[in-house]
Amino acid sequence: MPSEMYDSALERAYEEQNLEEARRLLEAGADPNDPLPLGRLVDRAVFDDRGDEWVKLFALFGGAFDRSDEDGLTPLHHAATRSDDPEVVRLLLGLGVQVSPRSPTGWTPLHFAAAYGHRLVSEALFEGGADPCATTDEGLTASALAARNHHDELARRLDGVSSDRPVRRSVE
Repeated sequence: MPSEMYDSALERAYEEQNLEEARRLLEAGADPNDPLPLGRLVDRAVFDDRGDEWVKLFALFGGAFDRSDEDGLTPLHHAATRSDDPEVVRLLLGLGVQVSPRSPTGWTPLHFAAAYGHRLVSEALFEGGADPCATTDEGLTASALAARNHHDELARRLDGVSSDRPVRRSVE
């Protein structure tokens, strides 16, 4: 992208994946929490799956990973949906973010991970203190969401039910 397409030098460094330039700009006072048309860089670093080096860099310079974006989702919500790689989830939890922030519809990161069938991320969230019994505004647990999306093994794990018991796909 031409440089005039960016709203800040830090955004340009991020988009060009120039970690050293980003560090220099942050040391000079750039703010990773600044609102930009495409969203805060701290949110984008998680959502874009740029790797933990960007999350660590932004955290070092005051990145606020506990704030919700315009859709009411935190970086932890995004990390739970992007893949079944728990690395960034564990990193965010290590930074002290809340393990079960609720979206506007009552979904926690564990609900998203379960709905997407992300077993390793679900386990990381559970180990971090997520409540598998928490319900969405529709009354669905993480297990019910996993089952509804045909992630039966994950649904059983979240339920603590033995693998030989059938999993229900509907909630009454």
